[in-house]
Amino acid sequence: MHAETIPPAAVRAHEPTLEPAIRRTAFGGRFLVVGFAAGGIPKIPMNLALLSERSLVGVLWGGGEWSQRNREASAAGLRWIGEWIAAGRLAPAITRRLGLAEVPGVVLPSR
Repeated sequence: MHAETIPPAAVRAHEPTLEPAIRRTAFGGRFLVVGFAAGGIPKIPMNLALLSERSLVGVLWGGGEWSQRNREASAAGLRWIGEWIAAGRLAPAITRRLGLAEVPGVVLPSR
């Protein structure tokens, strides 16, 4: 069984648009959950996966174990995202700009 091919969509996980986006995923489709940078962690009704045989797949990008074990695939994914941004197919929301000196405090985990 193959899900119909639809263009990827980006939805902020903490917004009320998350559940409708999952509902619009094709029968047998995959919905990728890529991190929670801000806001609350949503509760997703599991019948959304069960009744339409959808897969909800968590993607821990960056310093996660998967990217450490799969360096080539992780690098390819980052290249793919960069190509989509350069081509205008993906437009990340820029909510804040930082000076270079501020980056370590935001990107690196506090200890």
